Amino acid sequence: MANRARQGNGQSAGSVISATMMGVLAVVGLTVGSCAASSVQSSGCEDHSECNPGYHCDQGACVAGYPDGGAPDAFYIPPSDALPPDANFLCAAIDFTATETQESFEVPANVRYMHVKAWGAGGNGEAGCTYNNGGRGGYTEAVFEVTPGTPLIVIVGKRGRAGMTGEEVVRFGFGNWGGGGLSGIFLGPDLIDENSSDLALIIAGGGGSAGVPGCDPGGTGNHPDSGGMPTLLGGVGESGFNGGAGGYRGGVGGTVEHSSMGGSGYVDESIALDWKMLYVEPGDNPAPGSDEEEYDLVAGTTEQSGLVFIQFVCTMPPPL
Repeated sequence: MANRARQGNGQSAGSVISATMMGVLAVVGLTVGSCAASSVQSSGCEDHSECNPGYHCDQGACVAGYPDGGAPDAFYIPPSDALPPDANFLCAAIDFTATETQESFEVPANVRYMHVKAWGAGGNGEAGCTYNNGGRGGYTEAVFEVTPGTPLIVIVGKRGRAGMTGEEVVRFGFGNWGGGGLSGIFLGPDLIDENSSDLALIIAGGGGSAGVPGCDPGGTGNHPDSGGMPTLLGGVGESGFNGGAGGYRGGVGGTVEHSSMGGSGYVDESIALDWKMLYVEPGDNPAPGSDEEEYDLVAGTTEQSGLVFIQFVCTMPPPL
């Protein structure tokens, strides 16, 4: 069973996330739906050209989306003048999966809250043992009040694997030599580096590497014993494989034959309206948050990348 490290009470006023600088739009996996009663443009139509941008003609009515279900540049939110006359807001659910990079985007127009679910990446496993002993990534969830146009950066942690050289010594998400990368959201527009902890809004720590060639299970993300490093970057393991995970504080690297620490999780409590942080004990356990509807069945387990799910909504979600 997942353990709860900390949880917000959902009652704090919180500050609105806002900024004046603009970022670059590069997001994947959009589902558009209306926060009001309808997502259908009320005017009739005979072909797609008669509909507002972001709508297509379907059986005489202009319906949100495109005929083939796709969207240009993998991400599309209709501008405010594309809103149907009978709707007050148009909202979007955005599902980020592992991209092995950081994605820049802006909070879309006509939304008020951002609901984030993040799973850190799993750490390297030791095949000579049970293999499933790579550290599990942590799970962190939070709700923020946001201002449209705010630039944000999303990081999805890359799985921890041993034996990487060159530029991939540091796995994206700041896992190191087998440690899993962190997943989370930071204030933009500038890209994030290992010293950007002060820009973090929410982080799910990655899982640490299992002991190589020993069989100690890797430390888990968000665990009370996680972290220990001064930056987001996990520590280097003594054997060259037992590296620490990425996190708000990167996990300490392991000694020879001993596992490394997971990365610590984080939520900016000064602006989060509600939040929770989960972890599991080291060993062959399900990833925390695996009962969430958006979970992909593998995120955060041994040598599996992380996952970030973002939903922009117009009304405050139920308590977490």
